[in-house]
Amino acid sequence: GEPLGILIEEQRTNLLTYSSYFANAAWGKGAAGTGSLPVVNPNDTIAPDGTMTADAVTFNVSVSGDQSTLIQNTTTVIPTVYTGTVWLKAKTPTDVGKIVLLRHVGASSFTQITLTADWARVVRVETAANTIGSYTLALRPASGSSTGQVSCHIWGAQLEAGAFPTSYIPTVASQ
Repeated sequence: GEPLGILIEEQRTNLLTYSSYFANAAWGKGAAGTGSLPVVNPNDTIAPDGTMTADAVTFNVSVSGDQSTLIQNTTTVIPTVYTGTVWLKAKTPTDVGKIVLLRHVGASSFTQITLTADWARVVRVETAANTIGSYTLALRPASGSSTGQVSCHIWGAQLEAGAFPTSYIPTVASQ
């Protein structure tokens, strides 16, 4: 019941739609080689905000040239700095320590994310490489992720213009 202070943040917009519903068609699923399309199970576990809205995603690849991706192409971006964030954790104890990948508007190399048993907010800051923004979570061994099957819980994806993350901004059909 005691006040914890006041949170003052600048105004931002989450450029992603369906930021916590990865089964929606806004989130494209891709595969290459013998990789398979990611499988999304909506509302699989309790999210960091205490609601039953975190999805489970299972990626599957067997060799280095394969990939399995979950991607959302966003609106037109301008050449500036963007911050992408997402909450992730391993779905099962056997997934702890496995690596998935994240990148967004910079279209550069992926950031390797080691899954843990607890929720962690992953942050990646990039400068837009062109005018088309995308947000990609992947299993792609050639870029350093794990092989085989990897399952994780995912919630609260966000892409915003700015050099640091703000509090999560939930979205559905619009930004």
